[in-house]
Amino acid sequence: MDRPPRRHFAGRARFARWMALVAATTLFGPPCRAEAPPPHDATEAGVLDPDRLLGRAALRDGNWAAARSAFTRAVGRNPQDADSLIALATIEHHAGRREAAAHWLVRAEQAAPADPIVLAARTNVAGSSSPQAESRIKRALHLHPDSPPLHFALGNLYARQQRWPEAALAFREASSGDPATPDYLYNLAVALDHAGRLPEAARHYRAALAAAGERSAAFGSAAVLRRLSELEPTGVRP
Repeated sequence: MDRPPRRHFAGRARFARWMALVAATTLFGPPCRAEAPPPHDATEAGVLDPDRLLGRAALRDGNWAAARSAFTRAVGRNPQDADSLIALATIEHHAGRREAAAHWLVRAEQAAPADPIVLAARTNVAGSSSPQAESRIKRALHLHPDSPPLHFALGNLYARQQRWPEAALAFREASSGDPATPDYLYNLAVALDHAGRLPEAARHYRAALAAAGERSAAFGSAAVLRRLSELEPTGVRP
């Protein structure tokens, strides 16, 4: 059987705390609408940060300019607000401003140097597949073995190296930790597709579509349905 055509991975996923993982657009395709994640929205004084709330709402509506303005104001009040710094990095990366995205991620790393989500985001913004990047993620996973963002980052790194069976294992770990995230399920399906495990790939494509009915996803449903129509004549439909 011919190798399946190269599939684009979802560029962003909803993490336990923030949509921090930013994938390289050259590999994973342009991002779509943002998920509204559930970070802590309180300032150090315990008062809800109105600009953080405005930023989340703007991302949910796909209003990137308004989100950038809101999160910039939030960071102006609290320069150590790692969540807002990561949000700004995500927004700049979406706009193709890679240097600006890297700037905000450096700020986030300075604010929260031990945060596994920051490491995951930095790895993917850099689009790195180096042994050093792999070692950094694995060291972080040793400390945070249940972190879906880190498993997702490792899967993305393996995908850049076309190490599809290993990518599938990493994406499976990510989706096990956060099974309602459609992009985790989608990337798992793509890795299984490339690895030739077509019945499993079809099952996870369908699971990703179902999850996307509940949460925003960075992949296009039409492309998933098209791939399923290609798989089903082969008799792989569960």
